[in-house]
Amino acid sequence: MRLYKHINENFEMESDLAGAVEVIKRDCKPFLKEFNNSLPVFRGMSRDLSRYDLVEIQTRMDRKPKDTPEHLHKLIDQMFQQKFGWKVRSQGVFTSQSKAVVRSYGMEAYFFPIGKYSYVWSKKVKDLYQTIKSDIINKVLDDNMLLTRDIEPEHITPEFKDMLEDIISTYTDKRYPSKMKRTHECIFRTKSYYVIYLDNPLQEGLFLNELGLQQ
Repeated sequence: MRLYKHINENFEMESDLAGAVEVIKRDCKPFLKEFNNSLPVFRGMSRDLSRYDLVEIQTRMDRKPKDTPEHLHKLIDQMFQQKFGWKVRSQGVFTSQSKAVVRSYGMEAYFFPIGKYSYVWSKKVKDLYQTIKSDIINKVLDDNMLLTRDIEPEHITPEFKDMLEDIISTYTDKRYPSKMKRTHECIFRTKSYYVIYLDNPLQEGLFLNELGLQQ
């Protein structure tokens, strides 16, 4: 078991966690290089994770929407594909630098894309689902009672599409600013990724310090 220095004192990092650190350093070099000295990235997991277990997950290429209607989901994907060349909603991994945000989707886990990756994000959109509700349904359709999940094909008017295209146009695949508000969603394109769940603040501190990430 290795020793790590943290807050001017020596503490032991648990062996399972130390092993996970070594694997992440080996397999996630591009991510660690880009996000060095930045806030970590989290993903909300619907499945239960055991503490300190580093789990590898293959990214689905045909993700089905939980709340967004299928016809709207496909329309959004078409717009993203036209802009970025891939179906962001179907093939992306949704993340945030906020534990509170991802907690609404499940257990909050640290996220590490394996090998090469890219991502898209918007400084104007924290959550696309909610933005469609606030910026299109409420304003364009003028229906405060209608929810995004209840949108029917007849609701997709030319004005609706124009507004949706305007929202998609705010997304970029440029580097995520280190000083960006941590509540914005960031959607990764990666073949596979690691997630790990930590519930001990001391061990989290050692873990993040060793990987060059902020708390």
